[in-house]
Amino acid sequence: MVEASQEKRRAVVLVIDRLGAGYLGPFGNTWIDTPGFNQLASQSLLVDQAWVDSPQLNSLYRTLWQGGHAALEPSQGDRCLAEIIRAAGHPSCLISDEPEVAAHPLHSGFDQVEVVVTADGVKTEIEDTNVARLFSFAEQAIESQEHDLIWIHSQGMQGCWDAPLELRDYYVEEDDPEPPRGDARPNQQLPVDFDRDELQAWIWAYAGQVAMIDACLSMLLETLDRANSPTLFVLMGARGYPLGEHGIIGEADLSLHSELLHVPLLMRVPGQATHSVRCQQFVQPDMLNETLNEWFRVDGNWSHSLLRLLESPSLPWPQQAIAQANQQWMLHTPTWLARLDETGSETNCQLYLKPDDYWDFNDVSDRCPDVVAEFKELLRKVRAVSNDANWQRLEPLHELLLTALN
Repeated sequence: MVEASQEKRRAVVLVIDRLGAGYLGPFGNTWIDTPGFNQLASQSLLVDQAWVDSPQLNSLYRTLWQGGHAALEPSQGDRCLAEIIRAAGHPSCLISDEPEVAAHPLHSGFDQVEVVVTADGVKTEIEDTNVARLFSFAEQAIESQEHDLIWIHSQGMQGCWDAPLELRDYYVEEDDPEPPRGDARPNQQLPVDFDRDELQAWIWAYAGQVAMIDACLSMLLETLDRANSPTLFVLMGARGYPLGEHGIIGEADLSLHSELLHVPLLMRVPGQATHSVRCQQFVQPDMLNETLNEWFRVDGNWSHSLLRLLESPSLPWPQQAIAQANQQWMLHTPTWLARLDETGSETNCQLYLKPDDYWDFNDVSDRCPDVVAEFKELLRKVRAVSNDANWQRLEPLHELLLTALN
């Protein structure tokens, strides 16, 4: 296990809602300038394949704080992370501007819960934005060093879009559509003949929000750098924000596509060499739970802790990521992403070749009936699993699920 020092350990976890991996420089975006995220990535384990197990916050946080998977029933008597580390002498604090997270059934495990009230309206200065105000509370908690675990949840783009207008306008060139001037976030299903200029204007507005968050992150990192105790820092997205990739903007529905489920995940470990380590293995929310259990040296399952992966990149690792919401499933292997819908009399399957088809644009299910059949069989096995101890029964995966098209 990674050794930081003999000093008391601390961890700061920052979860930003509606922050998709595809809009950050360290994950391949080339047109939004994100120096804060770039700096963090240069010092961190960068997980290229982090996939949330549910786009619903209540289910996601059950996994983050209790382990398991959103598709599984929680085990009776399981305690949440904050309760476990409290028993080991580590006080914790939850800071959130999202009422759903602050009122989650497992929030009571934290010793302190700070609910930050948001304010509507586009702001003229970055320091007045809701993200900046939330981070200010977090910076005070970090500096006080009263808590060993500080968990920060930001509404991100799930809240009002309040970044200064110049951050939106920065990306606009001559003859481009003007970004919207208000703070409303878009949620709609696009008509077949939708106005592409209108969609592009919303993309500029989203980019402005990302730039604002990046500036706030830089200030938070400065506060962390001043901390005089070994502090693990983890940043992840709670879910992405569809921006028209499949005819949807925002949360108009829960179609389990990459733009909704693929999120950034970066982990900076004190005492490690300050350079980026890029990880290609599938990582899901329960693994962050295991990582924090190992960091605080409390009892639990550490087999898929990211600290262990950092030490041994060739460690045996799951070959699939799984997400579930309502009657939909997403099953992702190294070479395929399958979307399976059980709402009708038959299970409908859409199939995308990975990593080539980054945004799930080209459904090849009609060309690969054998692969579709194997994914339906894998789904049958997934549904038969009763608890996380039985996930190992899903592997080894069939050869067709690991082989790309010729």
